[in-house]
Formats: sequence, C-alpha cells, structure tokens
Amino acid sequence: MNWDAIGAVGEILGAISVLATLVYLAQQIRQSNKIATASSEISIRDNFSTINAAIYENEEIAQLFVNAEDPDHQFSKVEHMRLRVLLTQLVNVWISIEAAYNNGMASKASFDNIFDDVIQVTTGWPATRPIFAEIIEAFPSHEETELFKAVRNI
Repeated sequence: MNWDAIGAVGEILGAISVLATLVYLAQQIRQSNKIATASSEISIRDNFSTINAAIYENEEIAQLFVNAEDPDHQFSKVEHMRLRVLLTQLVNVWISIEAAYNNGMASKASFDNIFDDVIQVTTGWPATRPIFAEIIEAFPSHEETELFKAVRNI
C-alpha cells in the first residue's frame, strides 16, 4: 500500500468521525431543547400551583373568587387590591407561557391549555373584568399578545 492510499483511507476515516460527531451533537442539542422546554413548562405550572394554593389554603382569598363569580359584586378597596395582585400574578403566568411558546420553549398544547384558562377565568369570574382591564392598561407592551386580545374580547 502506498502513502497516497493510506492518506485517502485516513481522510475517509476522518470524514466519518466528523460526521458521527455532528450526528451526536445534533442529538444532544435536540435533547437539551426538550429538557429546556420541559423545564419552562414545569416552572410555569409551578406558578399556577402557587396561585391555586393561595386560593384553597386561604378562606378569605377563596371568598374573593366566590364573590368574583357574581357579575354585580362590588369589591371593597382592600378586596380590589388583593384581587389585582393575584390576577396580576396570573397574567404574568399567562404572558410567560405565551412568550415561551412564541420562542419555541413551550408546546402548542401548553399554550392552548393556558388560552383555555384565560377564557375560563375571564368568563367564570365576571366581576374581575374591570380589574383585568386595569391590568391590561398597566402592561401596554403586551397589548398585542393573543392572551390579552382574548381578555379584551370578553
């Protein structure tokens, strides 16, 4: 075997090893993206758990949301402030999932689930609509999000 043949075999083996390395790196990147997406969705769901825990662990907060089911209910200033803070936290979670979805860090199913939550919350707690209107005004940079559009339409 001459040196040209040995060089050619070496180049072929080198090309194969580079190709194998690229395939391996592509798989690692895909796996990292899946892990990042799952972590993002878990984090957002943990935020929902925190909000839900506040409602079921605190009778006063639960009563606020019971009252919110009555479209004619007039909240006191303290109730209004408490609801505004809780609903702002909820809106922040909604904004987070839409941003994550738009950036490929959350699935369409998760976004659709959150969108359904927006509809359920705004229709199920009609007395909160004026508070949601205040919150939307406080977040002008997000007024064109799909979630804010849905809230405004309701």
